[in-house]
Amino acid sequence: AALEQEGLNAITTDGRTEDKLEPEDFKLEEGGERRMVVEKDADEALTNLIAVLKDWLNEVLVADRMVVRSLADDLYDGQVLQILLHRLFNRTLSEPDVIHSAHGQRQRLESVLAALDELLGRRPSGRPRRFTAGSWCPAPIKLPGRVTVPVLVVQKRDGALQYTRRLESVTGPEDVFCLADAERDMLDDIFERSPERVGLLERHLMLFINSNLACLNIEVTDLARDLADGVNLIILLGLLEGYFVPLHFYTSVSATKEQRVANVSLLFDLMEDAGILRPTTRPEELVAGDLKAALRVGLPIFSKYKSGRQ
Repeated sequence: AALEQEGLNAITTDGRTEDKLEPEDFKLEEGGERRMVVEKDADEALTNLIAVLKDWLNEVLVADRMVVRSLADDLYDGQVLQILLHRLFNRTLSEPDVIHSAHGQRQRLESVLAALDELLGRRPSGRPRRFTAGSWCPAPIKLPGRVTVPVLVVQKRDGALQYTRRLESVTGPEDVFCLADAERDMLDDIFERSPERVGLLERHLMLFINSNLACLNIEVTDLARDLADGVNLIILLGLLEGYFVPLHFYTSVSATKEQRVANVSLLFDLMEDAGILRPTTRPEELVAGDLKAALRVGLPIFSKYKSGRQ
């Protein structure tokens, strides 16, 4: 019987890991359970998913001068997720930016996850979230389908730890193409159903921008290209709000994508300060020279100030 149990353990658990684990390591109550992702058992699909998510996170966080090198190591305390919550949903929590105690970090993580569940209309399940073709996620990226996560489930029974291995699915059978916006907006419909109106919106916005920037001898001739680094819109917003944005706050002649993204992120912050709803587009989309992104950023400014400076 002992030999059979040893064979079963060899199949269902990783002895090298569990030899080091003791009940007190987990502080589990009797009957409690802990789940851990076994990263060393990740297959190619999971490795690709992790790489995609890290690249996206680092694009979003570039303006905050943060770099995610490991999802497990860098997301555990909730700080990165708290920043994402603000960047993607304009949701600010009362938790401080820097928390040193494990208890405080755990509280912040619980607060962030609760806020995400509320925003996405889900309930906390304690299990990996599964993305299907009908799911929404706030990132213009492609998530590979049929991704499973190797999970080690640790349970405390009669004072001893028991281990079970299982694979848990996190994506559906098909690849998922995520959108940057939670819902379609007016511009989506205009671009698809009334493309002739796109040029009209573009001309009105360009006329508005140039009429305000003429005092500085600045002229926008290509909306997508000339707004891509955020500089002209930063200057425009300063003029409309009656203040000068110090040059050391942004890069007026940006040479890198990171500098342009940082400029646009500053612009979004200034728009919020002016009482304009933060654009649903991501800074990277404007930086890429996307016309729809340029309209999504510029039209709210136009709508607020079209009748004259306020």
